[in-house]
Amino acid sequence: MKKSEQTKLKISSAACELFCEKGYSATSTSEIAKRAEVSEGTIFRYFATKKDLLLYIATYGIEMFAEDIAIKPLVDLSEKYKDESIEKFLYELVMNRYKLMEEHKSIIMIFMNELSFHNEIQELFRKEIGEKVNDILTKSFDNFFKRGVFRDDINTRSAMRYFSGMIFVIFMEHVHGMRDENISIEEDVKIAIDIFLNGVRNRN
Repeated sequence: MKKSEQTKLKISSAACELFCEKGYSATSTSEIAKRAEVSEGTIFRYFATKKDLLLYIATYGIEMFAEDIAIKPLVDLSEKYKDESIEKFLYELVMNRYKLMEEHKSIIMIFMNELSFHNEIQELFRKEIGEKVNDILTKSFDNFFKRGVFRDDINTRSAMRYFSGMIFVIFMEHVHGMRDENISIEEDVKIAIDIFLNGVRNRN
């Protein structure tokens, strides 16, 4: 790797760490320079603005894991568990996504934190990941609807939204160490699936 490429990688890696830790807006280029062990001026030789650096990281992240890491395993999982119970499918789905988040926490947290503030990142994520994941999951949920697993007065989109919302909260609590009880992610996911499928009303 050329020295210029090494320097660019050092800068983008340092920025990625800081954006994840503090957020894009709260991170200064001087902090990035200190973390990367380069001068602040060196940063601007590679990136005209801090926003350009953010977009470079986002684009690199998409190229790095979108297809082989985020999309293909989801396709394989959906096919593998399509004839299993809904409980089994949802559990394997969620744990697959949690593993992905753990392994690529920095770049994923940047996407999650900055999606609402940058149209360019929204469009990139939607086109390269969001739409594809949504299509795969829609087909999977449709399969379970056809099998009679879900109530017929609830549509696929609603079921996906409600379940995703529950899982998002669990992910955030475990990733950020916000869970009060001494409970594993595996057990937490099983509880969430049970509540999603059976509700919270007393069964007695």
